[in-house]
Amino acid sequence: MLGTAAGARAATEAGGSSPAAALAAGYDLVFLVAAGLGLAIAMVSLLLPRHRRG
Repeated sequence: MLGTAAGARAATEAGGSSPAAALAAGYDLVFLVAAGLGLAIAMVSLLLPRHRRG
């Protein structure tokens, strides 16, 4: 999923800028998406009830 987002963003940016800038824009988007997913997963894990054994 992240690779597809990076490729799509790079293809969009490739029309008006250098290939290096287009790739950087694609990876920038992927970093933000991955950070958001990580934050969402962390929040869900904190909100889930904990089971204690004993």
